[in-house]
Amino acid sequence: MTRPVRLKDVAKAAGVSQGTASNVFNRPGLVRPAVRERVLETARSLDYSGPDPRGRLLRAGTANAIGVVTHTAVAAAMTHPKFQSFIQGIAEVCDARQAAFVIVPGVDRQAADRSLGTALVDGFILHNPRHVDSLIAISKRRNLPLVGVDMEAPAGISAINLDNRDGARQAVRHLVELGHRKVAILALRDPEANDTGPQHHPAGETARRLTTSFIDARERYEGIAEALGEAGLSIDDAPIVEGCPEGPEVRAAARLMLDNLAGATAVIAMADTLAVGVLDEALRRGIAVPADLSVIGFDDLSIAATSLPKLTTIAQSTRAKGKAAAELILDPPAHPVRRIMPVDLIVRQSTAPPPSR
Repeated sequence: MTRPVRLKDVAKAAGVSQGTASNVFNRPGLVRPAVRERVLETARSLDYSGPDPRGRLLRAGTANAIGVVTHTAVAAAMTHPKFQSFIQGIAEVCDARQAAFVIVPGVDRQAADRSLGTALVDGFILHNPRHVDSLIAISKRRNLPLVGVDMEAPAGISAINLDNRDGARQAVRHLVELGHRKVAILALRDPEANDTGPQHHPAGETARRLTTSFIDARERYEGIAEALGEAGLSIDDAPIVEGCPEGPEVRAAARLMLDNLAGATAVIAMADTLAVGVLDEALRRGIAVPADLSVIGFDDLSIAATSLPKLTTIAQSTRAKGKAAAELILDPPAHPVRRIMPVDLIVRQSTAPPPSR
């Protein structure tokens, strides 16, 4: 069995002293940039992610801390109500266990790899980050448990996902029961996929394919298609707009959706933020919701209960997901587990029978 690469191996290969190599990982400000980059490049070529900080904690046997790797930059993630609720669930478990947690941005691969290689934690919660393969490899080398949330977690790690298909089916069935026969879909767009803004896919377009990599978007799309089929309808007849559920693109996506309803009497939005964007844009245009157009969201964020009108939505508990993920890190199971969190239809004031009924 090949022995693990050690710090002294990196130092020798980079042509520096072991003390200098140690400073690169522990006190990088003390090392000249050119030397620091040479040592880091050598470390990467040798597949060495840095000294194992858990060695300092051998006496205690645990760090009693959790690492959370985000999909976006931390500042952006913390502005989103869904992520805030997710973090609240993690914090509740940590408070009860007198544990700590650290948030790691998962956008920059090099920074994320370095953080995972050195963070003093007992395991990582991966909240659908970039560069998953690299993060998993580093965690395995450190023998740390992983929990993937809202992502297609590979075999060998625990995963917590939402019953997206059931939620989408509930949304469609609710509208069909009200009498709607033509719906429009406001889907989730991956903001990292391109910089062209919201994407419009007209009804009847051949070989339509969502651009997003989000498992939530794909599964909700599949659930919508299944429920429409059950009602004798086809998703091919539904105009689709993909929009980022945060930032200025929300309003742009809402405008594009309302410009391209193609006779639809209801909009299914894959996020409450997008749905509320449609409510706001409809108000600006003098479109009465739900008298002229029904709107249903997904998530049941706090804005769903305060919007005008109050939003009918599919409720999920992001806080419960955070709690479950934290517990799996602090009390790792003997074998990886897969959990599907339930969803519920919450009927409020934004849905009603179509105008013709």
